[in-house]
Amino acid sequence: MSLEHLINANIHRLKEGARVLEDIARFILKDDLLFKELRTLRHALLSSQPIKTPEMDLGGSSLKEKNARTDLLNVIQANALRMQEALRVLEESSPTTDQKQKIKSLRYDAYQLHQKIYQKMSYFLKKDKLKGLYLIIDPNIIGLPLKKIIDTINKTEINLVQLRNKKLKVSVNLIQKV
Repeated sequence: MSLEHLINANIHRLKEGARVLEDIARFILKDDLLFKELRTLRHALLSSQPIKTPEMDLGGSSLKEKNARTDLLNVIQANALRMQEALRVLEESSPTTDQKQKIKSLRYDAYQLHQKIYQKMSYFLKKDKLKGLYLIIDPNIIGLPLKKIIDTINKTEINLVQLRNKKLKVSVNLIQKV
């Protein structure tokens, strides 16, 4: 492995992470400004040549990862950190002070974009959960066991439930529907 390979791999890592975040901003959040900011960051680095010997890359396709992403916030987190880490390596590997400063500036732009897209997605997901039917239940009035009520609700499109029960003397573990 050479310094050229190290730089090359991190340019590709940066572009991969930025592309995922761009697509989230573009297709899910439909945020044109955020999409363009991410795209600008991705295009700020020149394209690098493909890695000449990918089979020699110890972290390549043969590496088995256990990092299944469970939701969009995890995808955003992973890809934003991928970009930041790649920019840090590129900054440290830059031969001149001017290049180091340019990449450091891009890294701080990546921090800001990470915060923006994470906040927007958090708001988007909360807003999406609040759409639809809001159910208020009191098991004492319904006359069914709480377990049966929860099982029935989980089979519906209901996103938000308020449990009212002034007579309840035990704590209830609330299960979040995903």
